[in-house]
Amino acid sequence: MNKFALLSGMILHFYHYGIFFNIKLYQHHAAAAHLGRRKTLFRLTSRFYWPHMRRDVTNYVRACTLCQQYKPTNQKPGGFMKSVIVSEPWHTVGIDITDPLPKTRRGNRFILVVVDYFTKWIELFPLQCIKANTID
Repeated sequence: MNKFALLSGMILHFYHYGIFFNIKLYQHHAAAAHLGRRKTLFRLTSRFYWPHMRRDVTNYVRACTLCQQYKPTNQKPGGFMKSVIVSEPWHTVGIDITDPLPKTRRGNRFILVVVDYFTKWIELFPLQCIKANTID
């Protein structure tokens, strides 16, 4: 049931609403890389029209699992990390201590982790206690 009409110098092509809506909305939403309601609507309105288009796109994007999972409001804000430029081994190191682990035969429960930023070399040191005065 295809029909054509001329409106303000534009040739309009009318399709069966339900089938056309589902196919075109899916194609343009996926082609817009799941970038949300606004960009999907922009892509569609540049080529198509149907009644309640904005509402249909909004509902479609709200039901899209990928859009809901990865939309910016569900992402943690970026941190204030900066790139560290290191010119030689052992100039800059990263140090961390693990959470308590099961006690070994020697009574160690923690691991001191030291990473050289230049070579990415890792040194591990077993610790019985993590009080500042006992780490040497």
